[in-house]
Amino acid sequence: MNLILCGVQACGKTTIGKKLAMLLEWDFIDTDEEIEKAYGKNISCRQIALVEGETYFRSLEKRVIDSFLHITRTVIALGGGSLMHPENEKNLRRIGKILYLKFSSKTAWERIIESGIPSYVDQNDPEGSFHKIAAERVSIYERAANFIFDVENMSVEEMIKQGLHGQ
Repeated sequence: MNLILCGVQACGKTTIGKKLAMLLEWDFIDTDEEIEKAYGKNISCRQIALVEGETYFRSLEKRVIDSFLHITRTVIALGGGSLMHPENEKNLRRIGKILYLKFSSKTAWERIIESGIPSYVDQNDPEGSFHKIAAERVSIYERAANFIFDVENMSVEEMIKQGLHGQ
């Protein structure tokens, strides 16, 4: 069994995931870090997508997620678009429970622009296209999730406590 965290970019999947893994005494995997390692050229996911294109990036992401099929007792932080591929969702469901970390796209955008505009948004209207993409992904997150946590209005500790004792 594993716990798989999904949600929009910058919602806290990595931060929450590391704390949850430490509390459970489980391993932690950040899918973006694994994609960067698999690519092997010491560049970020954003740069991989810019250089190689979205199709290549998603195929690399799928290969990385497929490599998780035999792990257990691990908290996995997914990239924001990981569940867009139906086979990723199917494989992730086979190995654990999916937790959707609900977070407003407005607050996420405020965090994101501090580190650079994502490669997957329309460069002519980055903020508008980000909100549109986030809205499209929310329905996928909600459908895929075994549990939903509103992490915008909940501390990491509250989320972890609710997740371990309240579900």
